[in-house]
Amino acid sequence: MPVIVMMNPKGGTGKTTSALLLAQALSKRGTVAIVDCDRNENILRWRKSRDELGRELLFDVLAAPAENAEGVMDIIIAAEQDHDYVIVDLEGVKTQTATFALGRAHFVLVPIKPSSMEIALAGVAVQHIKGTSRVFQRDLPFAILLNRTNAAFATHRERQLRQDLEEAQVPTLPVSIMQREAYANMFEDGEMIEEMELSDSARTKAVENRDAYADAVVAMIDGIGRS
Repeated sequence: MPVIVMMNPKGGTGKTTSALLLAQALSKRGTVAIVDCDRNENILRWRKSRDELGRELLFDVLAAPAENAEGVMDIIIAAEQDHDYVIVDLEGVKTQTATFALGRAHFVLVPIKPSSMEIALAGVAVQHIKGTSRVFQRDLPFAILLNRTNAAFATHRERQLRQDLEEAQVPTLPVSIMQREAYANMFEDGEMIEEMELSDSARTKAVENRDAYADAVVAMIDGIGRS
């Protein structure tokens, strides 16, 4: 079953939000586990909030101490046996744990905000992925994920960044995660998008973007399997 790793050595790029949105959407397709390797434990706290409020959890959230690289790998391997999808949320530093997790990955997403500075810093993540691929002597497919983009329209900056990435032959997910209040508020009360008190329009747009993002991830993974 595919292991999808969220990684970027730079913090604050939206890895955890991207992981949680992907888990929500993929839970409609099959069984899902998120492995929380981030020392901030934001997803574990999200799960605790749900437990305290008696809300149903549609996927498993697994704790994986970031300082124990071999233990993290064991948790990922075990999760693969019991779930259709495994999503790994790495902390925002380059560590042995990140290398071990990447060694189990079928696909890696590198979330970045839409700026030229973020693109430059994402190069560190790409080099880590390529280096890990050489160590494990296997292909390690990845894609850049543009995160927190303008919800109203694709800005000139976003279009230019996509063009720059395409010209540099850097794989990029065709769907970005838009800047939406609903995505930030998920962590306040342990909510999923469908549970929030939103206008019908706001909820529909948040769900549509979330699900389109997940569809694009699955399509890229399926394409890798056929190639």
